[in-house]
Formats: sequence, C-alpha cells, structure tokens
Amino acid sequence: MNANKLIVGLTAAALVSVGVSVASAKSQYYITVVPSAAPSGVDSGVSFTPGQTVAVRAQGYISVTNTQPMPLKPQQEGSEGYFTPDGALGTTSQATAPDCQLGALIGTIAGTGTWHCLGKSASFVADGTGDLILAVNDWVGAYSNNLGEFDALILAP
Repeated sequence: MNANKLIVGLTAAALVSVGVSVASAKSQYYITVVPSAAPSGVDSGVSFTPGQTVAVRAQGYISVTNTQPMPLKPQQEGSEGYFTPDGALGTTSQATAPDCQLGALIGTIAGTGTWHCLGKSASFVADGTGDLILAVNDWVGAYSNNLGEFDALILAP
C-alpha cells in the first residue's frame, strides 16, 4: 500500500472531535498527504462516479515560494508567508485553478480537467468517473519552490 494512502474506519465521536460531521458511526475515510511541490497533484486512490458527493477536510501549512524561513510548519496561521489549505494570495489566470486562491488545496476527478476549490473544508458533486486528485494551487510550472504539505481527510463514497 502506498504510504500516502491510509484507509481508516473512524467512529463518529472521533470525527466530531476534529469537526467532521458524519451520517454513520462507521463511515470510511481516507487520509492523503498532499505535498505542495507535486505539480500534477496526488492521486488519493478514492474513486468517484458522476453525482457522488466528494467531501474533503484538510489541515497543514505550505508556502508557494522557497524564500520563506523555517520551520516548514509554523504554529500559527499566516506566519512568515505560510498558508493553510484556504490559501491567501488571491487568484490568477496563470494558476492551475484560476478561480481558486493561490496556495489553496484544490481537487479534481481524474480525466475531467475541472479543478474545484477545496480549502480547509469543502464538498462538490463528482463531474466524472475516476480517482480524486488533490493538489496545491500554484502558478503553472512554479511548483518546484514550494515547501510543506497538507493532510487531507476524504469521505469514502
């Protein structure tokens, strides 16, 4: 099994403690690490079909430039140019997902070509059949100078 993909059976009490609402006490969740320097994103290994709800929660800190000082994961949001999965640098037509904040967590169903803004917590309706791909929104071709990673929790369909 790929180290970035863990299948976890969590109880409702454990999920409520991290702010995730659940419909069932035995829902399955996948945890995926999303490195900020991965230009094509990370395949979560979680497959969806059209019409299914894709729900993602995320945490962590990243920088979209290597000029930021250490540590890679500061203790408070926004310190020294590091950002949470919500991003904070505005939008640009030159980004992977032009309508999403730079530095934000984004997701797409493989093969659809449509990126969705996810941030710390979001859901969307799958627009195709395939695995959920997660990435950090950055200028196309500028991923190599990024630092940090996000941890994403994905509700299994």
